[in-house]
Amino acid sequence: MNAGKIALVFPVRLKLILMGIGLLILFSIILTTPEGVRKIFIPANTLPLVFSFLSILASGYHERWIFDKTEDLLIYQYGAILLHANRIYRISEFKQVELSQFTKGKIAGTLNTRRSPFSRNIIILSISSKSGKIHRLETYSSFHLQKIETIAKTIADYCALPLINKA
Repeated sequence: MNAGKIALVFPVRLKLILMGIGLLILFSIILTTPEGVRKIFIPANTLPLVFSFLSILASGYHERWIFDKTEDLLIYQYGAILLHANRIYRISEFKQVELSQFTKGKIAGTLNTRRSPFSRNIIILSISSKSGKIHRLETYSSFHLQKIETIAKTIADYCALPLINKA
């Protein structure tokens, strides 16, 4: 929060982990190169180099929602490194902040009582416009319910919007 704004930001910790994985793969390629061979761009290194490149590229991804009540703006910034974009909305165009829940790995409306090891509860933080459009701000595991409820309340209070908690 700065200068009367609040922001919901893509976690820096995840960026650092992705960068670390990419660099670890790259350094392992360099360190395991046989004596006398000075090339890392050989056919055997193709897949590790692709994974390293994608991991480093993914660490450059950024996504943030900036709420500026004084200017009545909601700015959505997203992209990777030099390829990025902004979407700008008016806070006054929105009617509510919403928390909802679904079970990943389960078809909606089914009565399957067996629990799959692949299913898990997901909490979605979104903001709904007066025209009915829903903008998904964040998706969390239900393990973080208390944290996301606090974030949702902060956004709702800041924007003077009601908080609908369906989670």
